[in-house]
Amino acid sequence: MTGWLIWWVLSLLGARPGGPECVALVGLDAQRAEALAAGDREALGALHVSPDDGAVDLAVLDGYAARGLTVHGAMLIVLECAVSARDGDLVWLEVTDRLAPTVVVDAAGERRALPTDEPTRRTVVLQQVDGTWRYAGS
Repeated sequence: MTGWLIWWVLSLLGARPGGPECVALVGLDAQRAEALAAGDREALGALHVSPDDGAVDLAVLDGYAARGLTVHGAMLIVLECAVSARDGDLVWLEVTDRLAPTVVVDAAGERRALPTDEPTRRTVVLQQVDGTWRYAGS
């Protein structure tokens, strides 16, 4: 198993008891990590309902790109997740997560590990748009 797959499975295990919306969050987080690694602004922006919601992700991508770096492994590991509210196509999730081991790679291929973090508790809002979950805020 490759490294990202291990983190994805661990995250999925943490999300599954919270229900399908928590599992959807894991899928979005995996797509986000792939878009960051690929430097794909369009794919990263498409994960969000509005450009304002995606501004932070795009700023992270642009900040690393401006220094000639790409980010690999920026998957969030969901440790706990539960639906706290619903309103139409919106759902609020109470999530405890942490960043999986992440590295930045420069143009010469040199890899540097980013600092690890402690678990963080946050509220994530997802919205279903045309049958697909998107980040709607946090």
